[in-house]
Amino acid sequence: MNKFIVALDGLRYSESAARYALEWTKQSGAFLSGIFLDDPTYTSFKIYEAIDADGISDLTLKNLRKTDAEKRIESAKDFSKKCKEAGLQYNIHHDRHIAVHDLILETRFSDLLLISRDETFSHHEQDFPSRFLREIMNDTECPIVLLPNTYKAVEKIIFFYDGNFQSAYSMRQFAFLFPHWSELPCTLLSVRSMEENLHLPANRHLKEWMHRHFKQIQYQIVKGIPEMELLHFLQVETPNSIVVMGASRRIMLLKWMRTGLLEKIMQQFDFPVFIAHP
Repeated sequence: MNKFIVALDGLRYSESAARYALEWTKQSGAFLSGIFLDDPTYTSFKIYEAIDADGISDLTLKNLRKTDAEKRIESAKDFSKKCKEAGLQYNIHHDRHIAVHDLILETRFSDLLLISRDETFSHHEQDFPSRFLREIMNDTECPIVLLPNTYKAVEKIIFFYDGNFQSAYSMRQFAFLFPHWSELPCTLLSVRSMEENLHLPANRHLKEWMHRHFKQIQYQIVKGIPEMELLHFLQVETPNSIVVMGASRRIMLLKWMRTGLLEKIMQQFDFPVFIAHP
């Protein structure tokens, strides 16, 4: 039985991330852990809210902290209730140290991390990807799915294949985690440079493996700049798709962030994005 984890902020509880976790766990027959990152350095309020004419008010600060504690309890109760209603095997972890360190440790003993693309674990608004999410994407020790703000059932799979080990690794991890999606229509997009031919890298081996795992697979090979061609391709895809991408640790993720590819996907499309790096 696979173990899925969903990272949740009890102060800014993501209903969509919770629903994705519930639905996908149920479909996969997996075990689910709700990871509530109750980092004591993170609050929903700013310290100046506890300041009055005499300085920091201990009573006001106490009440603000009490309100935060109650929010976190209610979020965990809501998650637990929904897991029970869905008939899932689940548990809840309240991690009370530095959020990013706690979550990376959780991924070491998990098969999949689900997290909202808007998670910051900060009361300051941040652009995508937040500092928190950037660290998690770089250092996660299991595959990760960046989730949109609105739940949509997956109806199509889009693989982005560049011929390298990392993209093949990501596809394998995806197939092992979601075998129940083998009947869904899939498109494998491969972008070749202008100097290259239109043959898929490792064509025979790739197709032999793909057809063992996916029943409705189409291949599309184009020439151009990978980031531009992928965005152009996604513009005509069904909104109920999931994108599967590979990445070597740090190097490719930093490249995507520098080119703005992930940011553009998240801004323009409501697609979950699956990323795995060895």
